[in-house]
Amino acid sequence: MKAPELVWQKFEQLPLFAICGLLFLLSLTVRLVLAVKLNYHATPRLMEFERIASTLAATGEFGNPYRIPTGPTAHHAPIYPLALSWLYQLFGTGANGRLAQVVFNCCAASLQYALLPVLAVAGNLKRHVGILAGLAGAILPVNLLVEINSAEALAGGVLLVLFLFTMRSWQSELTWHRSAALGLGWGIALLLMPSFLTTFLVLTAAGFFLSKAGKRWLKHAAWMSCCVAVTLFPWTLRNYLQFGKLFFVRSNLGLELSVSNNDLARAAIDDNEKSGAYRNHPFSNDAEARRVAEIGEIAYQQEKLSGALSWIKTHPRRFAQLTGLHLVYFWFPKTTRKAQMAVLWMLTAAGLAGLWRLFGINRVMAWGVALIWASFPLAYYFLQASGRYRFPIHWTFLLTAAMTVSGFVTQSNVWNYRNLRA
Repeated sequence: MKAPELVWQKFEQLPLFAICGLLFLLSLTVRLVLAVKLNYHATPRLMEFERIASTLAATGEFGNPYRIPTGPTAHHAPIYPLALSWLYQLFGTGANGRLAQVVFNCCAASLQYALLPVLAVAGNLKRHVGILAGLAGAILPVNLLVEINSAEALAGGVLLVLFLFTMRSWQSELTWHRSAALGLGWGIALLLMPSFLTTFLVLTAAGFFLSKAGKRWLKHAAWMSCCVAVTLFPWTLRNYLQFGKLFFVRSNLGLELSVSNNDLARAAIDDNEKSGAYRNHPFSNDAEARRVAEIGEIAYQQEKLSGALSWIKTHPRRFAQLTGLHLVYFWFPKTTRKAQMAVLWMLTAAGLAGLWRLFGINRVMAWGVALIWASFPLAYYFLQASGRYRFPIHWTFLLTAAMTVSGFVTQSNVWNYRNLRA
């Protein structure tokens, strides 16, 4: 037996928890080594959520996301800045706090790769499919900047766990405590990443058709939705008392639409930064930040929303072009790094092929992945395209691409590994 085959078989025969642990450590090591080597760990960043976290750590106020202090905010969903503020309280907002943020984000990103074998087993797939997907995610840090910097690093792992439990709820007996736990999980996920709303609604509706519970799914969906509403209520109440207006989790829709749809707007975020489309963003423009402080965040966002909608109305062709490009770039991202772009494009293509194969093996799981792909990107089709936006569903591409690779390997007999052909 060849050495690579022996190593692979020994690895695959390990207990599932050991495989997951090794994948987690491999992924974490790769990312931390790169972060230190590229000096990403030493210099504090001051993006909106980091400014909010710093304010939270210093004063206890969820506010000041922009260039100058502007007061209370709902610009960002609360979970990630809150977690980051705890790290800042423990380690400070300087280099030590930045290092803690990098370690936390890398752990969160690594979690989803470590859980891919669990997802494969839960979906009645061959264990090696999950291992291939996890290894690819661990050793290919194609989204390194996202993984060490952004809330999306945590969101990807949260969505994967919720998908696991959603599939289980489709395939098992329903109980009130399972419904409550799943509703609580989705509520927390929405407070982390509000764009999960469409995915939650679509997967919940799909349960009527995919669940063994049949009509009893209605009771489960109602109880789960109530738990989601209860989870969202404190933050919603805070925003209403603070701003005098009801809105879903975040207040910044107007600003994001305005940045993405204007005379200088380009479809991809890197091009948008070069075109000058960001010149009127309060994060980088003192006058705009003072405007927020002067009229209040909600009035400012409504002002931006009105301007964006007016531009869309008077520029329908350009808006359609931008929207079409946003859609294309979500699936086939445009980045400044050609190697990164090539890998992401190959993942998309292999993932689409793997989803077709998945339908022949586990129809329920395949529908779940397809519905995530159909629902999650909807809001992003109207906003500037960024690889960061699709990272929460990066694991779905890894899993389905591994299906494609597994099928190619076993059918063409490229590797003569008995455990892959079993």
